[in-house]
Amino acid sequence: MLYIDENLLANLFFMMFNSNMDNKITFTGITNLSVARRLSNKFGTYITSAGDVKQGDKAYAEFRIKFKLTDDESGQDLTDYKNALSKCNKSFQAKCLGQNLTDEFVFSVKRCSVMDDAEKISNSNFMLNNIGLLPNERSILPLFSYLAKLTRKMASLPDISEAKKDIFKQTNQSIQEEAVKYIENMPPLSK
Repeated sequence: MLYIDENLLANLFFMMFNSNMDNKITFTGITNLSVARRLSNKFGTYITSAGDVKQGDKAYAEFRIKFKLTDDESGQDLTDYKNALSKCNKSFQAKCLGQNLTDEFVFSVKRCSVMDDAEKISNSNFMLNNIGLLPNERSILPLFSYLAKLTRKMASLPDISEAKKDIFKQTNQSIQEEAVKYIENMPPLSK
């Protein structure tokens, strides 16, 4: 009997995802859409919001969405991205533009969640074309808002499989949770 390790299969899938994508789905302003997901669990230590150190199972998820944005008669997705980027701080814009503004994107989310008796703790990290995105200042929120809108749009497409819709919904949930964490702790506007 042949035994195939699930983590090995997930890693092979991610390697294929990162190399050559032939999945040519076209719809309103978005083309060449491809998605991948890697899930794993690991027992470990974590800190609750009350500062207590506990041990338990940590659920890890990594999502990657590869796509190309365009402007067409049905939508202005590339223009909307550029408008959201123009509202971000100048140093972040320079970082994005320093890599040459492109219409091809890889949006990655790494999420860690722990559920115990009292609460669910989660943390997500984001990258767009290998540039880290942190909702750590007001000026990055327009890009988070745009990515949330884009993933909701992707999830609502009629020809997308339920598995892909689930990835888009989980990605959108991660964006929302991290933005809400920042907004709830946002410093007041200085005068």
